[in-house]
Amino acid sequence: MHIHVNSASRLAGLAAASALMIAACSGPLGSSSSSSNPSSGFGAARDAAARTEIALSERVTELSSLVDAKRCATCADALSTVSDGAHDRLQALGGAGEAAANNAVPLADAPEKISGIVSWMIATAQRDLSHAADPSIANAEQALALTRIALDRHRAAKELAAAYTLDTDAGIPEVSAIASRMDLISQGIPTTFTWLLDADDVKKQSVLPTVDLVKSAQSLADSTELSQAISVWDCVAQTTPQSLRTSLSEAEGGASDPAVSSTASQANALMDHLLTRSTSYLEAGAADSRTLRCSAGSLLTDGESTAGGSHDESESAVRATLARKALDADLSLLSSDVADIRLIGIRCALEDMDLWSAFGADGVSRALALTSG
Repeated sequence: MHIHVNSASRLAGLAAASALMIAACSGPLGSSSSSSNPSSGFGAARDAAARTEIALSERVTELSSLVDAKRCATCADALSTVSDGAHDRLQALGGAGEAAANNAVPLADAPEKISGIVSWMIATAQRDLSHAADPSIANAEQALALTRIALDRHRAAKELAAAYTLDTDAGIPEVSAIASRMDLISQGIPTTFTWLLDADDVKKQSVLPTVDLVKSAQSLADSTELSQAISVWDCVAQTTPQSLRTSLSEAEGGASDPAVSSTASQANALMDHLLTRSTSYLEAGAADSRTLRCSAGSLLTDGESTAGGSHDESESAVRATLARKALDADLSLLSSDVADIRLIGIRCALEDMDLWSAFGADGVSRALALTSG
């Protein structure tokens, strides 16, 4: 795998600007250690993420003032949600420091159209994910924290697109044009900030690298993290139809309810996807640590209980738990010091966000909490 083309040089260019100082705080994304210095690799990556959230918040706040909430309440609500999310992510990044407040370097604007904003949110999320996948930029703790933030922005982009009934790639031409123009403007002016987006990568939707399983066979074989994740994916796959069948059959209407039949079909499709994923990595060389029959009971009860201590076996609780287990397994690959393994976890997390969200699992938001405490 090749991490984002010219990623290191682009980060170095941003480091030269170092205009946005993230306020020092405890945690992986803000500390007094040298790794938090905006002039370093991770400091520059975090700086780019923080600038993105500031520009996003400013743009959607501007657009919100132009929306008639009475005519399009969904639009107003969606923009408000995006603004709130940008604020939360910025706080998770450590907040903006004095240099940002003083506008030491002009903050690049976000796109003006909703379609452009959506595609830009996704492209910048993929940019941050490519940084998180690179061990030379982020350590394991930093990679996980940055990944959570990028995934949250990616999910918010899809929700905004849904509110406006837009395709997520509708604004790619606008974003690509902006990236190209910013690159031209910044040439010879190292203090001019760009979004660290390559125009061609945006156009080809290849900001986030892919993994060549053949070339990465040895890395897959050596990874205990991947082997353990496969075991969890396999267990979730085995558990999903069985657990939901049990919880749904006990619900009002029982197995004869058409909604129950539809959910069971979705559960089977999700199971097939997870099993296919596990098999593909095993066939590519990953070590097999699966058990013949995993413990569905322990998978569902581990850390999942109501306030009174009793286990909640409702359909929604089962979905939430299984979603969290799958996403936790994805994100566990960020603990690897191998870029390919991290990238596998990131790409699986992107898949699982869509899969479980479509399946109606509120565990997605819980698994992607900006702070993992």
